Formats: sequence, structure tokens, C-alpha cells
Amino acid sequence: MASLQTGEIDIALVLESDGWKMPELHYEQLVREKMMITSPPLEKNLELGAILYTERSCSYKAVFNDYLHHKKMKVKESLEFQSIEAIKQCVRSGLGISMVPIQCSYPQFGTRT
Repeated sequence: MASLQTGEIDIALVLESDGWKMPELHYEQLVREKMMITSPPLEKNLELGAILYTERSCSYKAVFNDYLHHKKMKVKESLEFQSIEAIKQCVRSGLGISMVPIQCSYPQFGTRT
């Protein structure tokens, strides 16, 4: 955001959670991204396993943490990934659960909108 504030760049697309504000900048919400919880197939879902996060700086992680807090779910183990595809492969393998954008999950997880 510093590059916007200093005028180094004129426009940016930002992924942030609802309520994000930066009073010194003009911003418009273009879309609200739908998210979904993904878990291993039922036969592999003996335990929830780890929470699989996107990398620390990604706003998806904050949204997932808010969801877990709201549902009063305790995080015992967690892993961070730079790639949504890597997260999907780990979920398929039974490593844990995650939250991903719904458009990144269809049809791999068999979801319907």
C-alpha cells in the first residue's frame, strides 16, 4: 500500500476481508469472493488433522482464522502454503482441512454453486 500512498503506482487490486479500510485511499469493492471449507474424502476423515493455511500475508488466512474462532474450533497443528493447488493436494491426501476460494475448488472437490 505504500506504493499507492507515495504515488509510485496509481491503481491496485487488493484481496482483503470485509471491513478493510484505508481512509487515505479511494477504494471500491468489485466482488465478494465466496469461500468454502475443504476436507478430506470421508474415508480419510478419521481426524481433522492440521489446518492448512495460505501464506501468512494472504488475507484468506485471516478470514479462515475468523471462521475457526467463530466456530470455537481449536487449532492444534497448522501448515502454511504459498499455493492453493498445494493445499488442495494435501487435503485430498488427508493431511487436514482448509478454506479456499470456491472457484479454485470446483470441480476437484465435487462442489456445486
